Amino acid sequence: MTRTRKAEIRRAAYAYAARELDAIRDWETSERHWPDEDEREEFETQVSRIVAELESKAQPTTTPAPAAG
Repeated sequence: MTRTRKAEIRRAAYAYAARELDAIRDWETSERHWPDEDEREEFETQVSRIVAELESKAQPTTTPAPAAG
């Protein structure tokens, strides 16, 4: 398997994980009874940070073109 293909698979896995975690966050914040509003906000903040990191890892990286000459 080529490095490019491995990178594609890794990015797809990060994207999938981000989508799943985002869905869990949405469900937890809408369906769960949160007795403490600060706890709910902390949960949302932490999960949002993790989702953003996963989404950034899911983005394709650009490699600089080799210098001509």
